Amino acid sequence: MSKRYELEGVGGFLEFTKEGDTLRSDLGTFKFKDNLETTFKNVQGADGILEDDFVTKRQLDFAIQNFTAVVNFDDTSPIVLAVLPVGSVVVRTFVNVTTKWNGGQPDLSIGDDNDNELHLAEMDVNLKVEKVYFNDDPTEIDLTTIKIYLNSATSTAGSCRVFMEFLV
Repeated sequence: MSKRYELEGVGGFLEFTKEGDTLRSDLGTFKFKDNLETTFKNVQGADGILEDDFVTKRQLDFAIQNFTAVVNFDDTSPIVLAVLPVGSVVVRTFVNVTTKWNGGQPDLSIGDDNDNELHLAEMDVNLKVEKVYFNDDPTEIDLTTIKIYLNSATSTAGSCRVFMEFLV
């Protein structure tokens, strides 16, 4: 036997059980909170299937992937960082110089065979300064092989970690 509450025009606020969690429609935004309306609550659902469906954390974690590489002053350039499916989108690229290069004018860029600086230009990275450099302009992939282009100049020391985050 089902209960029919015949609710119409409930308004913009629902409380689940007496003094339970709440759902409020606030100018078109739904907010799930605790009974004091101070803490947001987690909401669960099925994995999104249609274009306008929400995605779950599981789907998002699967969609966002990354590659890392350690690059040293004596590595042979170019260095293959990743082979990605066509249509992937590079979201962020980081270079963390952990040991500065010590000679000449070394440079590093990240790109592909058509554009060696597609994801990070050499002018945006100073290998002689220990620092994190990044590019967070999303770029769709046409060529699938992402490479690190390195010129160590006359350096006899230097190391960095390259990190690339992308969506499949």
